Amino acid sequence: MSFYGGHDVTLLFSSWVVSTPSMYALVIILTFMLCFSTNLVRDFVARQTKNHIAVRGVAMMLFFTMSSLCMLIMMSMNTGIFISIIAANTSYWLMGEITKKDKSTLPPHEARTEVSFSDTDEERTALIRKKVSP
Repeated sequence: MSFYGGHDVTLLFSSWVVSTPSMYALVIILTFMLCFSTNLVRDFVARQTKNHIAVRGVAMMLFFTMSSLCMLIMMSMNTGIFISIIAANTSYWLMGEITKKDKSTLPPHEARTEVSFSDTDEERTALIRKKVSP
């Protein structure tokens, strides 16, 4: 298998053939939007803790469906489509990094209290002491 360039793509089904440059551009834009919104749904599911289980179940079903569809679209092995999927995931990550709050300026009730594997020993010790002390 190898990637190929060009606007002649068979996408998901043998009856869905993209043969014009304008349709190819539309497929790339829609693929970008699908993968970007998949990340939105993933973050929505991650934040749901108090909603009804049916809401979380439907959101998880939507996430798994959308992520599987992105994977199948990527398996068309077209370079432009692959780049649009990578660009969607990267732009979503960059958007999150740019808008993330600086943890050092947060008020104490919003500060991080869990220990992460990426923390240094000093940071872990400080967080554990913070949890233990009243």
